[in-house]
Amino acid sequence: ESRLLESRLKTLMIPSSRPIDVPVGSGFGFRSDPFTGRGALHTGLDFPSPIGTEIHAAAGGVVRTAEVHPEYGLMLEIDHGNGLMTRYGHTSKILVKPGDLVKRGQVVADVGTTGRSTGPHLHFEVLVDGIPQDPQRFLAGPGARPAVQTAAGQAAPLGAEHR
Repeated sequence: ESRLLESRLKTLMIPSSRPIDVPVGSGFGFRSDPFTGRGALHTGLDFPSPIGTEIHAAAGGVVRTAEVHPEYGLMLEIDHGNGLMTRYGHTSKILVKPGDLVKRGQVVADVGTTGRSTGPHLHFEVLVDGIPQDPQRFLAGPGARPAVQTAAGQAAPLGAEHR
């Protein structure tokens, strides 16, 4: 019974819910930097939305950071345990504070255009042990097994790196 509960809790902490229900405007991967024109890694997904649109926690966790960052602007980070963290950037307002426990789907911030931003949108990242992952791998449909990119550049099922 305790293993079943532990498994259920881990599932609730995987960021598989979309933080905002709009199409992705810019995906994860190398692209031309909109400010410099040079190739650069885009470490998350951009969801273009009007300022003030509600942003939802992609999974349960504890708020680690709610601060102004030079690039991400008003930024929120949620720690989901096991080295898994989500980052929400360019927000106009953060509705939680460090140490708060949040639930999947809880409204945690509003869309903005703060920091190094070309217009109103949510910049959403998933990090495993500090390494940016393609959030699409986590936001996949039901039954999909999220995979992580290791420091060696290899894909591994989520949780395998902590066994």
